Parts: sequence; structure tokens; C-alpha cells
Amino acid sequence: MIRIKNVKKFNLQKNLITLEKDIESDKYQELENIESEEYKRNSVVMQKMLVKYYKKHHFALPIKYQYNQHGKPFVKDYDLFFNMSHSANYCAFAVSKYEVGIDIEKLTNKDYSKIIEKVLNDCERDHLKKYPFLVQWTIKESYLKCLGIGLIKNLQDIVIDFDKKEVFYNAYPRLKYKNVTKRKYTYTIIYKD
Repeated sequence: MIRIKNVKKFNLQKNLITLEKDIESDKYQELENIESEEYKRNSVVMQKMLVKYYKKHHFALPIKYQYNQHGKPFVKDYDLFFNMSHSANYCAFAVSKYEVGIDIEKLTNKDYSKIIEKVLNDCERDHLKKYPFLVQWTIKESYLKCLGIGLIKNLQDIVIDFDKKEVFYNAYPRLKYKNVTKRKYTYTIIYKD
């Protein structure tokens, strides 16, 4: 399941209070302590999305998180994997019975030329007209999030195979990706089955 939500009109305080009984108290405290208003809002939205999924499938609340060795959360009780991303007023949420990674980016006219050299390899730079930088960024980011290993030092080492719609890195598995680009944002989802 994938959900994209525009959170511009989201009522943070009202929704934060309703989460108190649905998530573990340490997770709730963590949300309350976030200082950045935007980051707090997006974090609450994503928690609300997971709670909604739980209720829809009649899973027992509160949500009990576990974490892999790199800090990526999952829910062991239900063999449930999820991933979340946010950019500006957009939040993306994916949940699956398989490892999953999602990344969303708001489309902008920003100049990415300095970043492009550090993130994309020669082949990927040759494809910038067809696959703009933010599309390629979401592919690489969602791949790393799916693997649950965090950011790596050299993002050029992650290779996108545009013909096969796959992405891979060193000894890690080749995984299929799906990218969706709308008028205001682009997102990529990757499942590891």
C-alpha cells in the first residue's frame, strides 16, 4: 500500500494528541520533543498513516516498533515493513509484508549541478534529460531505505539500470523500482521480496 498526502492544512496539535493511545509512550514522547514544526508535522502524519493501516487490518494497538541494526523501524508482531518520506508539504507512506523503501521529493527549479557530480555516475548523467536529477535521487534513496543500511559515502556506486528498471549496489541485491512523477512531486518505491 502506498499513500501520498499533502499536509499543508494538517492540524498538528489535534492529531498529535490522538496518537497518544495508539503508539508506544517512548515513541509519543519522541514526537512531542521534535523542535522543527515541519518535521514534527510530517512525523505525526506518517504515524497517523500507520495507525490507520493498523486499524483497517484490525491489528492490536499500540504499535510496537523494533529496529534493524541500522535503526530502520519495523513491526515484528505482524511481519510488517513500512517506510516513510517527506518533502515540503508532501508525505509518502508505504507498507508491505516485504522490506520496502520510499522516497518523495517536491519538484523544484533548483540548480542541482554541484550535487549531480557527487551523486550520479557518467551513465546516469547521460540520462538526465529523460530522468531528471530528483527522479534519480528518489531511486537511489528509496533503494538504500529498502535495504535499511542508511546513506553511503559514495552515491555514484549505486547503479540505476534504466532499461530494466532496477537498481543495485555492490553485493546487495538488484531490486526493481517504480517511479511516479506528478506535476508537483516525484516518488520512487522499491520492495525487497
